[in-house]
Amino acid sequence: LSTTFDQKNHRSFVNANTFKSYMRCFDRSDANTSATKAEELLKKMHEKQTFDSIELPQPNVGTFNAVMEWWSLVEGQEGQKGVNDVYSLLEAAPMSADNEC
Repeated sequence: LSTTFDQKNHRSFVNANTFKSYMRCFDRSDANTSATKAEELLKKMHEKQTFDSIELPQPNVGTFNAVMEWWSLVEGQEGQKGVNDVYSLLEAAPMSADNEC
């Protein structure tokens, strides 16, 4: 995962949409592993941690949706629980106009 370059301010950054796109590139042949990986990354974003030395942005609605999409591909109650858990995180997350995409 490389960073995006902001030519106006001459700095590198990643935003929540970058991570949403990254999550959607996970391996579709193993939805369970990909859903788990996406949820772990979402939680790191929510807790303002780092990922490969990149300071993570706060998640937006799109990143929550991407993780719920992964869980929806997992069959049975495990997939339902995954979607419900992520939705609960979304309900508890502070949202501003900047993170509604």
